[in-house]
Parts: sequence; C-alpha cells; structure tokens
Amino acid sequence: MACRYTSESEHRDEQCDEQRNEQCNEFNAAARDAAPAADPDAILTIGTLSLAEAPHAELVDGYEAGVRPFLDAGIPVVVFRDNPRFDHDMFECVETHGPRHDRSNPPRAEPLVPVNPLVEVAARHENLHSIDLTDRLCTGTTCPGVVGNIMVYRDIDHVTSTYGETLAPDVEARLVRAPGRGGCRSLP
Repeated sequence: MACRYTSESEHRDEQCDEQRNEQCNEFNAAARDAAPAADPDAILTIGTLSLAEAPHAELVDGYEAGVRPFLDAGIPVVVFRDNPRFDHDMFECVETHGPRHDRSNPPRAEPLVPVNPLVEVAARHENLHSIDLTDRLCTGTTCPGVVGNIMVYRDIDHVTSTYGETLAPDVEARLVRAPGRGGCRSLP
C-alpha cells in the first residue's frame, strides 16, 4: 500500500512509517533486479503521487533515479500519471448530493496541477513514455463523479471497476503507441 516504484529512499512522510518505507525499499530493490531478468518489452510504473491538498500532485521522490537502471539497459519505461485525488469521497458525494451537484463535479484545478509533472522527466529520456489519462477522468473544466451513467470514483481517488473497463481500450491504444514507436515521449 502506498509503495511507489522509486530509488531507495530514506524519505519519511506522514503516509509511510519507518517499517513500511523499509519494506517499500526492499520491494523496489527486488523489482529492480527481477524486471530486467524477465526480458520485458517495457516496464509500467506510476510516477506521480496525487495529493488532496496543494500542490495536488508531485513527482514520486527518487522516481527518475529509480527507473534509470531500466533505461540504461535499453528497456522502455511507460509511466502513468496518478489519478486526481479529492478532499472528499466522490462516490459518497454523488450518492448524497447527486451527479449534477457542484461538489460531485469539482473544478479541474482543484485536484490537478495544470501540467503533468512527468512531461519534463520524459523529455529527458528517449525510452521514458508518459501516459496521462486526465482527459478521460476530467473535462476541460471539471472532474466529474459520473460520466454518462457510470460512477467514476469509488472513494477519494480510485476508479470504479466499471469505469476502468471503459478506459481499457484507450489505455491499450496508448500502451501500443508508447514503447519503441517513433520515440514518443508524452502521450495524451
């Protein structure tokens, strides 16, 4: 839980106690060794951490150093931007206030920073490809709790299984375009 792929870190925060950070470092070290041995076509990671308060999203501490061994080995890395995180339970909000209520459709600027923090990192590495699904989670002005007749979120930031199924074809198309396809560095 809450263990993002990164370089070994001594970083401590309110979400990670010392034991979990040690476990996270061990997991990441094992992944760093095991992944290249599996001869993957690409490695998939999440490179940002969404926050309910400003700045709303940040690059995972040590992310670039963490994926450097894969990039140095010529293994493409596909990095996803994390989902927006809200300061309230979106599912509960829609159930309580309805799908048209302002709180069920917060302004896009509330849970997101305007520019994906991964764009700059991906620009520095030919084999690092950023996938941002914000266009499927938010409109140009809001991040709705319901799209069509489907609940988007099951809590403050996790997408419902049903909405996730609607994303699958688009995610697949973006993944196919990413590694080794003309050097794309950031995919919409």
